[in-house]
Amino acid sequence: MIFFNHLIYYNRKMQYFWSVKESIRHNGVIERIENDVVFVKIVQLSACSGCQAKSLCKISESKEKIVEVRVPDVTAYKVGDPVVVTGTASQGTKAVVLAFGLPLIILLSVLIVLTQVTGDEAKSALIALLVMVPYYVVLYICRNRIKRVFQFSIRK
Repeated sequence: MIFFNHLIYYNRKMQYFWSVKESIRHNGVIERIENDVVFVKIVQLSACSGCQAKSLCKISESKEKIVEVRVPDVTAYKVGDPVVVTGTASQGTKAVVLAFGLPLIILLSVLIVLTQVTGDEAKSALIALLVMVPYYVVLYICRNRIKRVFQFSIRK
């Protein structure tokens, strides 16, 4: 009986875990507005940007990125307005899988198979790296379809 009580508790806990919609938020400033798209400049900080010794360290860095956000009413926004750009955590996971996960799996698979077949590690490594070119070309060609998957929202 105790086992089933623990199982029910665990199941409820996991249902709550999967139902939580975490979001990723970045503060930004509206850079420009075109048609129904607002372009927001966000500053992506490195993990050590909040460190007290960052002025002494050469590792800390920040990058500015432009995020495109489709909005139904662009008249509510002006260039220079501070906004918060929001995306879901699942979008971040999908982005990491597309940018790093799948290429790593493809690279390692090609490398292992070619090394086993040819026995030449140098040629296998070169071909495995060259296989990445078509992968990223396909990603580039599908960029508009991918943009539809990665929808962001903004609020003042």
